[in-house]
Amino acid sequence: APAPKRDRIIGGIGGGGFMGGKEKAGLCSSQCRTNTDSCYRPVNCTHYETCFAQTGSLCECTKIRCAFGTFWNPQINNCDAVNSVNCETDPCLTKKPTETYPSGINCRSYYKCSWQNTSMPYCCEEGFAYDDAEGRCVGDEACTIPCSVDSSNFNRQGDVTTKAPKYECFFRPVKGRPKKYWNEMANQEQDCPASLVYRPDICVCGNPLESETESKVVPIPVKKCDPVVFVDFTGKSIVNKSPRRIWIDPTDTQITRSEKGAQYGRFNGITSRISIPFLSGMSITKLMARLRFFTAGTQGPDSQVLFSNCETETVRWNSPEINKDLSPSIAIILNRKLNRLVFLGSTEDRASEQVMMLLPFKKNDWNNVELMFDGAELSARVRVVGKDKQALEFKNSTALTGRLTPAQKPMQIGRCNDQDGFFGYLDMVKIYDCTP
Repeated sequence: APAPKRDRIIGGIGGGGFMGGKEKAGLCSSQCRTNTDSCYRPVNCTHYETCFAQTGSLCECTKIRCAFGTFWNPQINNCDAVNSVNCETDPCLTKKPTETYPSGINCRSYYKCSWQNTSMPYCCEEGFAYDDAEGRCVGDEACTIPCSVDSSNFNRQGDVTTKAPKYECFFRPVKGRPKKYWNEMANQEQDCPASLVYRPDICVCGNPLESETESKVVPIPVKKCDPVVFVDFTGKSIVNKSPRRIWIDPTDTQITRSEKGAQYGRFNGITSRISIPFLSGMSITKLMARLRFFTAGTQGPDSQVLFSNCETETVRWNSPEINKDLSPSIAIILNRKLNRLVFLGSTEDRASEQVMMLLPFKKNDWNNVELMFDGAELSARVRVVGKDKQALEFKNSTALTGRLTPAQKPMQIGRCNDQDGFFGYLDMVKIYDCTP
């Protein structure tokens, strides 16, 4: 689990009973002695106390905050991914789905409430800050802090600055293992977040000191590009199988099975869709969509959405190939009459023109489709391997610079509105916010 962050020595939460960080005889004292002189006590979803029995009947406790994106899990006595914890004080239990609230960690990180009334961690793009009044990310060039770092210990050069008094620090370095530290209070070894090392001088994880790096070559870590969404329509329900564990919202999409046992997602052309709330309100610099679909091309609207962010405030497409109600900045649209896939891209860069590319697809066969935007170019590809095992491939690309114009509504698979639903089958969807 991600390493929790030390908050401070406290006298307790919610009123009396604590004196100078030590509690008189009570539940904590008995728990400590039952658990080899130590115990844990939850405070709320993001904080817990680690307590230790002292002489007589006293018990000394320290409040610790879990890292962003994790809640305290009493079942394992550790911080755990938010979607693995059933927290009784989750703020989303009293909020509506899709409502947001600040993390309290820094300017970029926040939480959004799922349709199951649970908190899901989100982070604004670098240079954007979460605005609680508006409930979304807004431009802020000064907001460049990493999403998991506490802003009280951070300056604009990206380093932790706050010194901790030595008597408060109960983290100890592990010899020969700079990314780990020993938590004396928890009596266990813990890990620093990625790219950081334990800094005994400030008692938290931070960037390495220049003196520690100038004498040796430090390899630049290669960031793994995992998909935001990976759906393969296997199993009993539609779930996101990406290791990033981002929540998706499928609606009226039925899993069907072929005579040979293969499973597909059936889209009815009217109400079926898969919504991706994570990809909303963002100025995206990189995006890739890969999907595999089958359609007879005889039913459903003339213009059918396979993938789209549907609505933006500034993008307009004056083209007969596209439903006039749509204003996406990124999309793959199936045009049934033309027997073409329409690939769309539009950015915030006023010097870069909107891009539309048309490629053929094959009816009554499985089509592998890819759309990629890397900040400089939009490329599209359609590949079909027919029953005769002969492969057909069509592709095109054109310059497109800047960041995709953000949409305020979630990214959608299979439908934007009542007039553009996809009628057919999908057996694989992968969406990336990076280029694998």
